[in-house]
Formats: sequence, C-alpha cells, structure tokens
Amino acid sequence: MNTALRGTTAVAGIGQTPYYKRGTSGKPALELALRAIVSACDDAGLDPSEVDGFVSYGSERNDGQRMMPALGTKELRFGALVWTHGGGIPGALGPAASAIVTGQANVVAVYRAMSEKGGQRLRVDVAQDDTAAQHLVNGLDAPAQMCALRTTRLIEAEGVPARTLRDMALASYHHARNNPARSAATPSWMPKATTSHGGFPSRITCSTVRGRTTPVPR
Repeated sequence: MNTALRGTTAVAGIGQTPYYKRGTSGKPALELALRAIVSACDDAGLDPSEVDGFVSYGSERNDGQRMMPALGTKELRFGALVWTHGGGIPGALGPAASAIVTGQANVVAVYRAMSEKGGQRLRVDVAQDDTAAQHLVNGLDAPAQMCALRTTRLIEAEGVPARTLRDMALASYHHARNNPARSAATPSWMPKATTSHGGFPSRITCSTVRGRTTPVPR
C-alpha cells in the first residue's frame, strides 16, 4: 500500500451548522456552507481568507468561486469534486491532502452543502438524477435499495453475520443519541439504551485540512 500521504496532513478544524428537520432550515445551502467553513476555520485558529482550496463531492453546486467574496479568499489555488454520492466526505479528504502535499494549496476546505429550503428532498438531491440506467430499469431508485443488494452479498457471499451489520446500525444510533445537537427523540422501535435518531437534511459539516508542518493553534 502506498503510504506517501500518511502523516503529511491533518484535519485542523471541524465546523457544522445546526440540525434541522426536513425543510425547516430557512437558509439556502450556500449560506450554510459558508457558516460551516467559517466555523471550521475558527476551530482551527485560521482566518477564512487563508483557505485556498475547496473540495466537495457529488453534485455540490456551491463551488469555491461562489464562496470567495464572502470568505475574503486571497487566492483560489485548488478546486475538486469527487465523483461519488452519499457520505463522500472521507473520499473527498484524499484530493485535499494530495493538493497540500503537491504544493497546490495550503489550506483546503472539505464540505458538502444541501438544504431543502431551495433544493430537493434529501434522497433526490443526493441521487442527483443520474442513477445508473441498469438500476432504474430494475426498479432500484432509492439508495436503500442499492445498499440492500450490497448488504445481501456481504451476508450470502462473504459470510458476514447479519448480526454484525445490525450492530453497526445500533452503534450509529448510539452515537446519535449522545449527540447534544440531535433534533429528534429515540425511535419507539429501538431500545432506549442504545438508540436515537440522528440529523436531518440541511446540516452541513466542513473539515479544514492543512499540512502538519505548520502548528495549528487550538
């Protein structure tokens, strides 16, 4: 395994907007993205104008050029969009780290912004109307349906116990329950000791990535 990037960069700050229930944020995705990036910069001890790279994924419509005026960007040196859906932030961290290591940027904001105020429902917005034809003709349109096929293969072909997958879901509920910013109560169909409902659309999380050679004040 190539480990050239290991130890060369770090997530210096994390920012997010509040949780909102469906369609209740009252703010456009661009504003939410800006607020999250500013919050991440505050967490990292950076001025937002120092961000010179922007990386997102899917059909993110709020690119760096649109956010430069509000952030006071001094110079936009790098921008990238990862070709994936769903929880693509981990994948987007790779190009951000690569940009820093290769000298194309110094501070990169990794983000994803969606809001049902002026956009579509979460499932539609994430699917981006570009679901592969082989899925659509077989009645597979929702992410849950596509993931069900992969899950079935894990159980039947790879031998992963179904209980393991259940425990993964329970762990997610457990951590959501312990999140002080959660916006919903524990589902009645799950044990209260292990569950809670997580966030809803219009919550933006942003990570600011920079090289480890410069200490980041906390």
